[in-house]
Amino acid sequence: MILVLPPDLSAATLEQIQSRLEGLGCRLFLSSGEEQTVVSLSGDFDPLAVQAAAAEWPEADLIPLQSDRAYRFERRRRRFLAGLILSFGLLAAAALAIPVLDFLRPPEVRLELSGPARVVSVDRFPAGTARRLRFRGRTVMVAHDLGGRFFAVSGECTLADPCQLEWSEERQQFLCPCHGGVFDLLGNVLDGPANAPLLRYETAVVHGVLYVRPAL
Repeated sequence: MILVLPPDLSAATLEQIQSRLEGLGCRLFLSSGEEQTVVSLSGDFDPLAVQAAAAEWPEADLIPLQSDRAYRFERRRRRFLAGLILSFGLLAAAALAIPVLDFLRPPEVRLELSGPARVVSVDRFPAGTARRLRFRGRTVMVAHDLGGRFFAVSGECTLADPCQLEWSEERQQFLCPCHGGVFDLLGNVLDGPANAPLLRYETAVVHGVLYVRPAL
């Protein structure tokens, strides 16, 4: 798991969060930057307990990743299968080369949640702007707010005859040009006839890459 904290968090609060996580059995690795502080969690800890603790910190974003134990198991499994494949000899290796190489290539990010994740370079999103993406057959609006955070919501309004949303860089809001609807970065209705919020998607930035996936 990765815990993302705001950069202006006080030292006392950060120390309190560290102490709480270590008490839950987490090993911590901190990386501080101008826009955020990232805390990588590893070790044998209860993910549900960590999620419950993170719920007490409204300023924190918890990103679930694959556990160390699951990753070590997957890594051993891949090595074992690689050894078996090599033992078949050159003839079998030639026949299986393409699927085997695809299988053995480790992913850059090990997402625990099922389903595909749309990968987008963060460099394509200057702060204050938004982009429209196609994700799993649907239109998704991804916004990069002035505080450096990313938000992703459905690109269509929630009325019976939906239309494509537009982004107001000046207002930092999503606008429905057909019905006069206004939605905030979280997809909540601020104005207009819509009575349901926009479908939200989870976002995570890892190594300069933005991942978008359906919210649980």
